[in-house]
Amino acid sequence: MKNLILLPALTVLISAGSALAQSPKRSTGAKSPVLDIEPGSFGMARGLRGFTVKRTDGPGVVYTDATMYPFMYIPTVKAGVAFDKPSMRLDLTGGFGLMTAGGMLGYTLVSDAAFRFKTGRLTTLGPHAGVIYIAPSWVGKATKPEDLSISPGAGLVAGVSFTFGRKISLVASLDDLIMKSLKVTPGHNVAAPAALDLSGWLFQLGILLKFGAAG
Repeated sequence: MKNLILLPALTVLISAGSALAQSPKRSTGAKSPVLDIEPGSFGMARGLRGFTVKRTDGPGVVYTDATMYPFMYIPTVKAGVAFDKPSMRLDLTGGFGLMTAGGMLGYTLVSDAAFRFKTGRLTTLGPHAGVIYIAPSWVGKATKPEDLSISPGAGLVAGVSFTFGRKISLVASLDDLIMKSLKVTPGHNVAAPAALDLSGWLFQLGILLKFGAAG
């Protein structure tokens, strides 16, 4: 199931990118700077629900933080370049963002390649794939930040992306996130899972700004 979106998206993206790169020079289309701002980005990670941290300060004195829901919030800002052709568009972007989930707060680094077909005067639709680096830190509520250390890690994001508009576009995507489990190191007198799996699904929503003369 986890490869339901990932593998088809990667296959189409690689094939389409190769076709664009091998097209005649006169038809490669216009190149424009782009800015992709996605404040409405949420994830559902299977390893978040039930992630529990307990610190024991003495007999009968236990502080507990438990993540009840599998959701994480990961807004991002990316910048890059768009290559336009009459029937398709390739966006190459990279940037950074935030990550918050349960008792965690951290940052992300992201890169993305989106190959979209122009399905209408204002709409595009197609596969995209990229890499995300997530570096979460434990903040906690009942427990303390020093009670837990979570190692950062990188993952692969791939799915289907949609835009509506020209110079200023609504952009949305539904994606599969595959990550290796992050190592969790508890502090003194602290009990916690040995690893955290952030693999799951992502829904990303934002605004894509296109600069330059190309439409």
